[in-house]
Amino acid sequence: IGSSELAGGTPSGGYTWFSHDGDLVVGSDVTISGGQKTIVFVNGNLDINANITLANPGDDFLIFLTTGDITLTPTVTNLAGLYLTDDRFVSGAGDQQLRVVGAVTAWGGMILGREIEGSEASEIFEFSPGLIMAFPKSLMRERITWKEVAP
Repeated sequence: IGSSELAGGTPSGGYTWFSHDGDLVVGSDVTISGGQKTIVFVNGNLDINANITLANPGDDFLIFLTTGDITLTPTVTNLAGLYLTDDRFVSGAGDQQLRVVGAVTAWGGMILGREIEGSEASEIFEFSPGLIMAFPKSLMRERITWKEVAP
C-alpha cells in the first residue's frame, strides 16, 4: 500500500475508511496531505517498510487499527499518525533513529530495538495534540450518565 492506494476507500463523515482482511504491507513512502483524513482497519499484521508522514498533523489525519503486530523495518525513520494494535508494536532493530509523530498504543507491548551511537534517543515519540483533536467521533465511546430524579 502507498499514497495512491490511500486515495480510494469509502468516504463517510469527512474521513476515508479502509478495511483489510489479512496482513498489510506499506511498501512505499506515504504522505497524507490536503486535509485527507484516513482510517485503516487491518484484521492481521501491519508491516511498515517505508516512511509515513503527515503534511499538517491535525488538518491531515491517519490511523491504523490492527488485530496483529505492527512491525517496522530498520529503514523506517519517520512515522506519523495514530497506531493502535491488539498485539505488539516492534520498532525493528537497527542503528537509525525513529521519530514517531502521533501516538502508539500496543496492548501486547512494545519492542523498541533500535540502538544508535552517542547520547541521542534511538526512538522518539512526539505527541501531536492535533491528531487527537481530529480523532473521529464515531470511534469514540459515548459516555451516558443516568440519574434518577424525584417526580
